[in-house]
Amino acid sequence: MSLLFNWVFGRLRNKILLAFSVLLTAGVASVVWVSTSLTFRDSMNSAYAAAAEISKGLLIQFEQEVFQAQVRSRFWVMHTQETEKLTQLVQGDPNIGGIALLNIPERKIEVQAYNSALSSLHANPKLNLTPEEIEVIAGKFSLEEETEGLFYQVQKIGDQNFHQISQALVVEGGKLQKVLLTFLDSKPLTRSFEQAGVYEKFLFDSEGKILLRSFETGGLGAPVDSTFPKEFMAPILSAPKQFNNTQIRWVTAGEMGQPFIGHTYRSQIPGLNVAVLSPTVSLLETVYAVARRSVYLGLAILSLALVFGTLFSDSIVKPLIGLLEGTLRISKGDFSFRLKAQSQDEVSRLTNAFNSMAEGLAERERIKEVFGKFHSKAVFQKLLKEDRIRLGGERLPVTVFFSDIRSFTSKSEAMTPEQVVEMLNEYMSEMVSVIEKYGGVVDKYVGDAIMAIWGMPEPNPAVDAENALRACLEMREKLAELNEKRKSRGQDLIEIGMGLNSGEVIAGNIGSPSRMEYTVIGDTVNTASRMESLTKEFKTDLLVSETTQNLIIDKNQFAFEGPFEAHAKGKAEKVQIFGCSGPRANQVLDAA
Repeated sequence: MSLLFNWVFGRLRNKILLAFSVLLTAGVASVVWVSTSLTFRDSMNSAYAAAAEISKGLLIQFEQEVFQAQVRSRFWVMHTQETEKLTQLVQGDPNIGGIALLNIPERKIEVQAYNSALSSLHANPKLNLTPEEIEVIAGKFSLEEETEGLFYQVQKIGDQNFHQISQALVVEGGKLQKVLLTFLDSKPLTRSFEQAGVYEKFLFDSEGKILLRSFETGGLGAPVDSTFPKEFMAPILSAPKQFNNTQIRWVTAGEMGQPFIGHTYRSQIPGLNVAVLSPTVSLLETVYAVARRSVYLGLAILSLALVFGTLFSDSIVKPLIGLLEGTLRISKGDFSFRLKAQSQDEVSRLTNAFNSMAEGLAERERIKEVFGKFHSKAVFQKLLKEDRIRLGGERLPVTVFFSDIRSFTSKSEAMTPEQVVEMLNEYMSEMVSVIEKYGGVVDKYVGDAIMAIWGMPEPNPAVDAENALRACLEMREKLAELNEKRKSRGQDLIEIGMGLNSGEVIAGNIGSPSRMEYTVIGDTVNTASRMESLTKEFKTDLLVSETTQNLIIDKNQFAFEGPFEAHAKGKAEKVQIFGCSGPRANQVLDAA
């Protein structure tokens, strides 16, 4: 049994095969889901088709009622404008509640007649229109597009709802002269909006105001005060004008709180729309039953998949989590982290490879740390970027610095070796920190002497020269502070000489293929060393060559002394040198 277990769990390939078996199970579930989806789609399409037929028939029936009433009222007004005769005609029509003929140029009502329901409301402000209200009605007509158009709206007069049709009646010379208002009684119109099985019917205008609806308790209720849900209204209102019908798919009405499907139609009467909706629960009960069974089957398959997944997940996931944790720790510099292989599969081999990589990175980091002690960061990075370290160099314009402790030999003879090393370490720590602060690179130590370079490996001659001089002046201050400490400890004071020179050098790897050093050589280096040795002759601690002094852009910020002439070793001609007592008044030393 143990051999079988190791065979099954000991190879990543076998684990992948098991994963594929789970995927096949998921594939079966997908087939079940697709078949259910197709059944659902067919049922939905049937529901949409039924809603489309009902909404289309509803709109035709309603428009017939409206157009017939509008034609009758127009016929009456065209044949007589006597109030008494028009009133008799209106009283005899169960669908028309009243008519009013508006004179647009004069902004007045020429003639009006109402049935018994409206006659008692004759003094109502909504019937006796003001000139401003007549102007608003006239403004709805676009004479360029359609002067014979109808505009439909609902008004609540008293406790009754009256549907008002505005119709352009007379147009002369391209100007609107008369408009006919026809008031329809809402009660006969409700016959078209009776409940049709599970479908609800709506009549709404372009602003979403419900004019008629079929599913409110107690009949239509107060449709003028209702608002059609935006998610139902949006499809038809946002459709291009050439489309007069749209389907409503899977929207949820806020006030009804459940998904609906349906169909909307845009009427020939501007701003008038109908909609037929039904809750999906009522239409798709069979589909929901199939969907529930599919869900139950999917849950059963998922349970089986979880059982298999639990059996095999630990052998794959845990090693990967360990690898992730190790990678993160190594990325943060913890190269001591190691993983333990738990099996004999490919993940185990990956774990061993990770441990080997961690050991290699740890060794590389130790080499970098040690190597960094012997070279500056800038030089170190330059060497790391080279594909192959080899002998050779390049010309660079730099500023070279030399310093030396005065009478070091005689002082060291009176000290123990330990005291000499302690003095040098304390002195060089202070000096080197200043050099690095101002961007210098310590090239080498020769006994008590320090050689530093500014401009290696990326030169900027003017800035390098000024930074080197500022570093020398600050080293002078640091040495004074160090001597105060030594004096308090009863130790000898330290005196130094410093020299600066600027020019071209050869910078690169010098030596042999088996042992090389990154340094600089050239006449510029020799002259800088000569500058330092001349400090004794000129009784100062700092001398600057003419080439360095010339590179400094703002020379007035330093108190230079000179120039002085001096013989440099190996040079036939005299060289110009300068002393520097420090920065001028109000000048502050700082790294550029």
